Amino acid sequence: MYYNTTNEIGHNIVKARDNALKQDERVLAVFKAFPGKPLSPWIVKGKMATRAPITSIRRAINSLAKAGKLKKTHTKLMGPFGKPSYCWKLSDEQS
Repeated sequence: MYYNTTNEIGHNIVKARDNALKQDERVLAVFKAFPGKPLSPWIVKGKMATRAPITSIRRAINSLAKAGKLKKTHTKLMGPFGKPSYCWKLSDEQS
């Protein structure tokens, strides 16, 4: 899902929504490659080898969770800046 926080219109919003959907699909593919394994947003980003900001990966994870494809775990892993990040995994329906 694309959150139009910059009030894009026309072709720009269509392209942004399409890009967000593609990113959601790529993030979900990472989780499907590691079924049952809790992954932090930082791990997902590393597996994708993308230049997308971590906030975009987090957005995709949250969109997928809202859609029932991922679920948040109680597991936390330390991120690269010394702050813990929650991990997510495939929902039971996706496994």
